[in-house]
Amino acid sequence: GLTGSIFEGLMIRTSGGQPSNQNSRDILTAESGGALIFEYLNTSSGAAVGYEGNYQLIFFGFGFESIFESSIFASPDTIMGRILDYFSVGVEEVNPIRLLNKLNMDFCSIYSGFADIRVIIPPGLIGDVDIYDITGRQIINLSSNLPGGNHNLIWEGKDHQGNQVPVGSYLVILRCDQFSLAKRLIILR
Repeated sequence: GLTGSIFEGLMIRTSGGQPSNQNSRDILTAESGGALIFEYLNTSSGAAVGYEGNYQLIFFGFGFESIFESSIFASPDTIMGRILDYFSVGVEEVNPIRLLNKLNMDFCSIYSGFADIRVIIPPGLIGDVDIYDITGRQIINLSSNLPGGNHNLIWEGKDHQGNQVPVGSYLVILRCDQFSLAKRLIILR
């Protein structure tokens, strides 16, 4: 990797690994605002070129799949990490199980005319809370676009038209992105 480039300090190898299909290499020249970012070892021949402006581009003179990690040579993951940093692509690993464990909802069944529904949404997620009857018909949307945090919602046992719903079982469903949590609520009178 050339000094001042995103690959500075790295060396890559394109032979000795799998697939071993790189029988030739292209020599690249930087044109129209591009810059050499990799040179072939012991030459001044261009192995990779980067372009930057209203767009960003990296072009290799060999197939990316041929990059072979060994003792002093960078791995394909290292090279791709530098490319993603260059493109300003933020990649955040999210453990869905840990996130799902933070999703929480609690309430008491309605017996005094209303239910106090407590919802915990993990930071960075947006949640919706809806009530459904046992046939799957939506009764009411209690709240939409709730930000991460603790929320208390009140349901007075009424549908979206303001009519009192009958005694019975209902589902309270909290949806956050691709996650959802459902709990049964029973109306008693």
